[in-house]
Amino acid sequence: MYATEALPLSNGIISMLHNCVSKATAKIFSVTHRDNIMSVRQLVNLPSLTEITEKRTQKCMDRLLQLTTISLSC
Repeated sequence: MYATEALPLSNGIISMLHNCVSKATAKIFSVTHRDNIMSVRQLVNLPSLTEITEKRTQKCMDRLLQLTTISLSC
């Protein structure tokens, strides 16, 4: 997820990242069925990649706005 907030991510890229996380979750917790993978992700508080990228982008934009506000006031 490093620096994903700085890039516009297409649905295809988000889907690819989601598949990687799901495969890793399946291997780590030895589950194979899609519903079980989603249950494990919920239990370990691992939200969808769409949520994660949206939060990261919002946090980045908020920080940029704070920097801009600080720069203008100096």
